[in-house]
Amino acid sequence: MIPYLDGDLVTDPRQQLGPAMALVQLLSEHPELPMASWDVGQHFARLEGTLHGPSALEELSRYADVIGGETETEGEFVTVGVAYRTHRLATRWRDVPVHVRALIKATHHPVPALVSGGAR
Repeated sequence: MIPYLDGDLVTDPRQQLGPAMALVQLLSEHPELPMASWDVGQHFARLEGTLHGPSALEELSRYADVIGGETETEGEFVTVGVAYRTHRLATRWRDVPVHVRALIKATHHPVPALVSGGAR
């Protein structure tokens, strides 16, 4: 299965219980892990976390040390004139697919100039 699509398609809200319980277990057993924004997945039964800030990539490595898996660069995007890069850890923990992303500024890439003037 493609790692990004890992997880069963949610057809019943009770399918979110597994990822929710995995999150409770993860945070209870590893309170030393950095804070993240969490989602139990509306479309796929998986646990999804996002790390923000300048140390997000190092924090992602700490998650990998605990839940396993390897990180990969996922992509880049520009919003409000700032370039960002995402790195993703995709693994399974306690039989639950887990995706954790680190969102960092892509400071080494030039930011494209924004076109002013509105729609044409």
